[in-house]
Amino acid sequence: MVKMLSPLPAAPLAVGFSGGVDSTVLLTLLAERQPVVAAHLNHGLRGADADADENFCREFCAARKIRFAAKKVDLTTPRAARPEKNLEAAARLARWRFFAEICAAHNLAGVALAHHRDDQAETLVLRLRRGAGWRGLQGMRERTVVNIDGRRLEIFRPLLRRATRAEIVAYARAKNLPWREDATNRDERLARNRARRVLLPAIATDFPDYRERLEKLAAVAQAQTAKITPVAARAEWGGWFIPRNEHPQDEHPQDEHPQDGHPQDEHPQDENLSVPAMARTVENFLSAAGRDYRLRKSNFADLTRLLRGELAQINLPQNYHLRRERDGWFVYQKEAVAPKAAWTPQTVTALPFTMRHDFFTLRLTARPDAANADNADHTDKKTAYTADLAAALPLIIRPARSNETMRPRGSSPQKLKEIRRSAKIPARYLLPVVADAAGQILWFAPLRLAASTLNRPVIRAVIEFAAERPAN
Repeated sequence: MVKMLSPLPAAPLAVGFSGGVDSTVLLTLLAERQPVVAAHLNHGLRGADADADENFCREFCAARKIRFAAKKVDLTTPRAARPEKNLEAAARLARWRFFAEICAAHNLAGVALAHHRDDQAETLVLRLRRGAGWRGLQGMRERTVVNIDGRRLEIFRPLLRRATRAEIVAYARAKNLPWREDATNRDERLARNRARRVLLPAIATDFPDYRERLEKLAAVAQAQTAKITPVAARAEWGGWFIPRNEHPQDEHPQDEHPQDGHPQDEHPQDENLSVPAMARTVENFLSAAGRDYRLRKSNFADLTRLLRGELAQINLPQNYHLRRERDGWFVYQKEAVAPKAAWTPQTVTALPFTMRHDFFTLRLTARPDAANADNADHTDKKTAYTADLAAALPLIIRPARSNETMRPRGSSPQKLKEIRRSAKIPARYLLPVVADAAGQILWFAPLRLAASTLNRPVIRAVIEFAAERPAN
C-alpha cells in the first residue's frame, strides 16, 4: 500500500488528522515509516460530534503510540467580524495556522494532508463551474509552501496523484481501521457534496477516465501559470512600490483566462501591461509580508480598469489599496489607528542630541572635519556642513507643515508635501523638520537636506536618522 504515497522527506512530519477515513489511512501509513505528530483541529462547528471526533483521534493515537496534538477554535464569530469572507476560508486559515504552530513547536518539516485523486477532481469541477482561469485550474499541488503570519508552512499531499477514495476505503477495511463519518458529507445542499455524489458519478458514465483528464488539465494550468512573471516590488514607507518601467509581463496565450475568473485584458492602455502578472506581483509581496494572500475574482475587473488608466485607486482584500502614480503603482494598507500623534517641538542647544518619538528616532551628532565642501555629495541625506558649529546652534526640531517650502540640494524650491509624496510617505506620519534659529528649514527628515547646508565647512556635522513603521 506504500505505492499510494508520493515521495516525502524522511524528516518528522505533522499529519492533518480529522478522524475521517482518508486521514486515518494516511496517518497509519506514515506512522509506519517515519516520526509523525497527528494534528487535530476542532473547529467547534458541530457541537458534540466535533468533540467526539477529537476524542476518537486522541484514543486512536494513544493506542498506537503516535504523538498527538489538538486545539479547539471558535469559528462562530459573525461574518462581519472575520477578515475571511466565508466560513470555509476561515476554517482553512485556522487549520493552516494550527499546522504552522505544531510544525514550529515540534521542529517538523511540514504537514502531510490526505487529499486524494477524487478530491482533486471535485476541486477542478467546481472551479470549472465558476469559470476559473489558469490559476484556479491548477488545482491542488502535491507539494506547496504557504506563508502563515510570517511562518513558512510546507504542505505535502502524498495521496493526491496516487489513490482514489475507493482505494483508501478498501485499505482501511482490509486493515480493520476504525474511522469517523462526518454527517455533513451527505448534505447535497453543499456544492462539493453534490459534485461528489451526483455530478462526478454521472460524468464517469461517459468518461470513466475523467480523473486522468482533469489531472492533465491541472498540469497544463500549472505550466501556463508558471509563465506569468512577477516583478520585485520595493518596500517604501507605509507600503510597496511597483515601478512602471519594470512592470511585469506574461507569456500566456491570448485566448485564455490566465487568472481565476478573469478574462484576458483585451484593450490595455499599454500592450506591455499584464493584469495576471500584476496580480501575481501583488499576491507575492503581500504573502511575503506575513500571510498567504490571494486576490478575489472581483478584484480583477478593477485591476484591469486601473491599468487602463480608468481608475486612480482600487480596493483589495484585507484593507489593502493599490494606487496609480506617475511612475508606477503603490500598494498600502490603511491602518486602524492613524499615527498622527502630536508632539512638542524640541530646541537643540548642544550635540549630540537624540529625540525619540512613537514613530521615529532622530539623532544629531557633530565632529570636526577638514573636508572640502566642493567635493561633498549633494544627494547625501545625512550630512550637513557649517562654517561655525557654535553659531549653527540652537536648532529647532518640530513637526513639518505640508504647505511649507524648502529648497533641497540640487533642486528648485519645493513644497514639503510634494517631497513627501514623491517619497511615498503617507501624510499620516508626522515627520520632523530641523530648522535654524531664524526658522529656515535645514532638513526635512529623513528625506532631503536644504541647499543652505552646503556652506564651505571647517566643521562637518553628520546627521543620522532612523525610523520604523508603526505596528498595526
